Amino acid sequence: MTQSELGKALGYRYGNFIGYLENGKAVFPIEKWEEYADVLQIPKHEFLEIIFREKYSSMLNYINFHPFQTIAELSPKKKSLDL
Repeated sequence: MTQSELGKALGYRYGNFIGYLENGKAVFPIEKWEEYADVLQIPKHEFLEIIFREKYSSMLNYINFHPFQTIAELSPKKKSLDL
């Protein structure tokens, strides 16, 4: 996917912003992280881990990245999420 294609898929008028992100000239818009993960077809928990590894590495020791599970999806024996 080109920068222009990615930019347009994310709603940007031009692909310049994607280039700026790649070169470190722009700050990643964290409020759009889910949209980026969807467009790039990366599981959301993996995308967040990438973001934190790149920008907030000191926080990685405190965060456990895993696919989201609702209480209804857990086995009957397990009543809570392991965070």
